[in-house]
Amino acid sequence: MLERIKFNLICTLVVCVSWILLFKLNLGLFSKLQLSDLIAWVFLPSGLRLLATLLLRYYAIPGLFVGAMIMGFNNPGLDTVDLICISTISAVTPYLAYHFVRSNLSIQASFKGMTSPQLILISAIFALFSASMHNIYFYFFLDDFYNVLWLGTFEMFIGDFIGSILILFIFSLSIKLIRKIVSTSNIKNNSNASL
Repeated sequence: MLERIKFNLICTLVVCVSWILLFKLNLGLFSKLQLSDLIAWVFLPSGLRLLATLLLRYYAIPGLFVGAMIMGFNNPGLDTVDLICISTISAVTPYLAYHFVRSNLSIQASFKGMTSPQLILISAIFALFSASMHNIYFYFFLDDFYNVLWLGTFEMFIGDFIGSILILFIFSLSIKLIRKIVSTSNIKNNSNASL
């Protein structure tokens, strides 16, 4: 029981800190591509949401929620209820997309072993879930900002999709590079040991 609690806390902390860092990096790199405080043409934290879910499943949800809440406090246009609801949507939609893919498509819903086309497909499904759920909430509850249903949905879909693709492929390439370095190091160590 204590080990599970420790694992949950570590997952929450790592995902939360990663969310905050990627959010700040996204603001620094892509602030000119933001349409509003809530919609951007490139959104790197979206990729973290999907990656964390593929790696940690539902254990990613608390860290995604807390990270979104912390960064949402910087948005003066949101009251606490809106912030909680939007953070919940942000944290839950990747898991819903993961569950949809696992239940309805013949795709291994785990990062390990996924092919590039599968990563693109799950990113598109996740971006569709995320953009749709966010914009439904925006329309019904943030009508001061979004008085037309689906206003910003396409842009958010593109931002979430591009952010997801970038993060998933950077992570995938990083893993391959690390494996290659470790493999090369092991070969050198084995050849030195045989001398």
